[in-house]
Amino acid sequence: MSDPTGSVPPGDWRPGDPPPGAGSPYAPAASPYAPASLGGPASTTSNPAGRTALGLGIVALVCWVGFDVAENIAFTTGSYSRTVFQLLRAGGWVSLILALAALGTGIYALRRTGPRGAAGVGAGIGLTLVVLWLFSRLITSLALSLW
Repeated sequence: MSDPTGSVPPGDWRPGDPPPGAGSPYAPAASPYAPASLGGPASTTSNPAGRTALGLGIVALVCWVGFDVAENIAFTTGSYSRTVFQLLRAGGWVSLILALAALGTGIYALRRTGPRGAAGVGAGIGLTLVVLWLFSRLITSLALSLW
């Protein structure tokens, strides 16, 4: 008995054999609803702005953590002179500028075609660092006004 749906291979076909030809009733049917790129690469274009946003975000995060650790070490060891304070303050501004650059580049890259994973991560790191900077300034000014 033959199978009219074409879901069962013929009796002499075994797994590992080449698939039946296009004219065979057992050939896989092409769906009119499946995209032509199904099973192909995720994207044929690249998004260099996304990689740039990710790089800026990582550099901003490393600078932020580095200057924060350096400030804590200088404060706890008692070597918190005016020069050290100015250097750490300048480093904080550099970190903020890098975070803003990562956020802006990430948003730009998210609006472009191509892969958006690196752009999202870069924008997320930048946004997180900017929010942390704003939050620390708000808490510091509130504490100083209440004290």
